[in-house]
Amino acid sequence: MVGKDWSQSGVTELFTKIAENGYRFAYLSARAIGQAQITRDYLRSVKQGPCSLPEGPLFLSPSSLINAFHK
Repeated sequence: MVGKDWSQSGVTELFTKIAENGYRFAYLSARAIGQAQITRDYLRSVKQGPCSLPEGPLFLSPSSLINAFHK
């Protein structure tokens, strides 16, 4: 659904607190590698109050967009 906020309430505060304890994040997705920039932009856009998601590498499916839809 376009325009819907798909993030869970409180996730940015939780992840920020975890990162403050020295943990690092890696984001995993079954999205195709062709959607890398869109996915990165989405992760950077998730803001809840003063918190946003911590930085971290993004791992995507190496398959094409069509093949990724079947996963």
